[in-house]
Amino acid sequence: MNFAKILIFSIAIAIIFFGCQAEKKSPILDEVITKQNISQLPGKISSDKSFTREEIDLFATSLGRMVINKDTVIGKTVAQVMDIERELMRNNSMANLASSLARFEILQNHKFKYIGMIPKDDAAEPMDIIVYELTNTSNKEIKNIAGSLQFRNPLNQSVIKVYNLNTSDLLKDQTIKPNETKKFAYPFKHDNANVRDSIMRISKNLHALWTPATIEYSDGSVIKLPEETK
Repeated sequence: MNFAKILIFSIAIAIIFFGCQAEKKSPILDEVITKQNISQLPGKISSDKSFTREEIDLFATSLGRMVINKDTVIGKTVAQVMDIERELMRNNSMANLASSLARFEILQNHKFKYIGMIPKDDAAEPMDIIVYELTNTSNKEIKNIAGSLQFRNPLNQSVIKVYNLNTSDLLKDQTIKPNETKKFAYPFKHDNANVRDSIMRISKNLHALWTPATIEYSDGSVIKLPEETK
């Protein structure tokens, strides 16, 4: 047998050996949890080197969550308890992914510019007019962009006021065409007894943070951030 064949044979043996080592699983994973053995599990897991640190963390996290939710672990195997946590983690990751992709898509399809706030006290009741511009950067007509405009103190980033903007209230039956920019003046009631309303009129250096939540197109399609689950 020449050197090349010996080398190939050695590599094959090594792959099989390390593959078997990698696939080795702790027998504790298949152990059914009972009232009698649950207190013995920490000692068993500690002495079983094939029970990995990642599995220990996963098992502990799942147990803690199930106890808080008053779910029973009795009658389940250690692996089943861990699988519950894996599924929850996957669902949470998918929810975060969906939210990130929707937020990215919304931001890619419009531009928001805060112009300023205009006090209006000559009407039946005082009003604060939020003026802003929206630019449609998509290839479809937009009939609504909804979201929240948050104002923060630049020194400590504390939230002073949040205004919910639903642009369809102002657009009515109109749309924002592709590459078109429109200016809007959204009226909000001003409460003279509200300190935050007073700060909004007095302060000139508040940070305005636009957080879009929904874009609706004239063709009926909608991009919407998933609602947070409680």
